[in-house]
Amino acid sequence: MRTAVRATVGGTPGGEGGGGGHRKRAAVSLTVTQAYRFALDPTPAQEREVLRHAGAARVAFNWAWPGSRPSWTSARPNAPTASQTRS
Repeated sequence: MRTAVRATVGGTPGGEGGGGGHRKRAAVSLTVTQAYRFALDPTPAQEREVLRHAGAARVAFNWAWPGSRPSWTSARPNAPTASQTRS
């Protein structure tokens, strides 16, 4: 990500003096996001490996996210919370 050149808002573009210079100038920071799109052409063996990796990442995400696990707190009021069980 690149940051663009700062632009001024209000007043005259030439400087402080002159007509219309009574407005305050505010610095505006603009951010330019540039993206590239490309296609992959994996072999069947590479495609299987990519799909296995994505599946393992999804399993790890689901395990780590507390919203995807069943709640035991209603059945066990004194059950430890996730922050108490993890190191």
